[in-house]
Amino acid sequence: MNYQFVSHLESNVPSKVMKDLLMDGKEVNPFGKSGLTLQKYSRVKQEKEISYSDLTRKTLVEVLKRQNPKRSKQESDHLDKISNGAFTVTTGHQLMVCGGSAFFEVKIASTIALAKTLSEDLQHPVIPVFWMASEDHDFEEIASFEINGQIFTWKHEPVGGPVGRMLTKDLALQLEAFVAEVDLNDAQRVMLLSRVEAYKSEPNLSSATRRIVREWAKDLGILVLDGDDVQLKEYASHLWDKELLGELGKEIKSQTIKLEDAGYKAQVFPREVNLFSLEDDTRTRIETLNHRVSPVNTSPNALVRPIFQEYVLPNLAYIGGGGELAYWLQLSSTFEMLEITMPLLYLRDSLLCVPLKIDRKVRQENRTWAEVMNSSKESMLKDNLGYYSTLSQETTDLSKPLLSAIDEWNRSLIALYPEMQQHASALEHKIKKISDKTIEQRFRITKRRAEEDVKRISEIYDHMNPSGVFWERKSSYLDAIGILGFDPRNLLVEKMSTIIPGTHILIG
Repeated sequence: MNYQFVSHLESNVPSKVMKDLLMDGKEVNPFGKSGLTLQKYSRVKQEKEISYSDLTRKTLVEVLKRQNPKRSKQESDHLDKISNGAFTVTTGHQLMVCGGSAFFEVKIASTIALAKTLSEDLQHPVIPVFWMASEDHDFEEIASFEINGQIFTWKHEPVGGPVGRMLTKDLALQLEAFVAEVDLNDAQRVMLLSRVEAYKSEPNLSSATRRIVREWAKDLGILVLDGDDVQLKEYASHLWDKELLGELGKEIKSQTIKLEDAGYKAQVFPREVNLFSLEDDTRTRIETLNHRVSPVNTSPNALVRPIFQEYVLPNLAYIGGGGELAYWLQLSSTFEMLEITMPLLYLRDSLLCVPLKIDRKVRQENRTWAEVMNSSKESMLKDNLGYYSTLSQETTDLSKPLLSAIDEWNRSLIALYPEMQQHASALEHKIKKISDKTIEQRFRITKRRAEEDVKRISEIYDHMNPSGVFWERKSSYLDAIGILGFDPRNLLVEKMSTIIPGTHILIG
């Protein structure tokens, strides 16, 4: 297996706002800061030491212990460290069936790697945390995943409540039938069947997803936290009270306007009240101020959830994709108003897995993967077809000196030997025929090479951007295992153990 790395700073993968964030652009700086230098983490750590209370830490540890029974040695060790003053770095995600797209696992690996690096560099324990977005109610977004070109979709009646509370026995049965039909290698089968077992054995999607994450990272000690928790919600009740009075929503809206005035698009539309009510297993948007709802039945939307999360965690950084981090930029003034330290925003690592046959095509084009990522299919085709167009013109031009030489030869010959006029004409005709045949043959070769190039370039970009999106957003982590023949988890954590994120390209 071969490995390549392209830093996000040198890549066209991140959006403009994420590039500005990575480069500490002055326009985006008031709204959030990236975590690419150790000094920034030291500064946030100092602020968090002051703002994060002992009572919050005690509450967090109680919840983590209750939510994660039968802990591994690494999980127990990490919980003890949080009890004794450790900090965290956190990522979160929806409860995708079997992980959904590959970046589910990539985010977790990126978080584990960053925690490992910071623990060493800060000489203070930093613990990785996975926050489950169990209260999300968009079932269609979490119901499918793709493996080896085949799509599995959980067939279930639409739900209006938190997906984390959904029962999963029927999901396990549907997955078992799918596994029997799809062609898998041994490593894919082992992972997929372990996830089927989680859906079969656990009572609901939250419990099953917790088990899947813990099993995949069992010796790396990531702690899984579910925000849909009575104790946590009651502890954060003052946040819900403020939002029901409109205080948070007003500040978020003000910050969003400033962000848009700076030239950036708001990722999430801020509402007067950014909360839902959970009653009778339905999640209903709260539309009016002063709505009466108990803390237990309160559910934050995408804009208030980060505030809730940072209130309960001793967090130094949030690891997320570009779309996620973009809505954190709408919140910096709200964090300041609440005297909650805003974490650094760490653009997660990305993954591209490439079969050897596709990598060979890149090398045939005399390109690197960095060049492929920083170009488009159209521009590469234009460059290559421009080259062939020039080559075709050169083919025509090459015949001109030959025909000119024959013409001069014939004039000299006829001047001395007029009786050889017929011979000279025959010679000119023969040479021109040979020249035309050569031109025709070179045109055919050039056309064939151009067609091969078009096909080769199309295959490269169709693999990297299937259906127009980057590989990791369409393919599953199981697809990565299918290409490589093994689970690259340990390799990813090792290669991601820096504070410079980028795209990790695994070729096998």
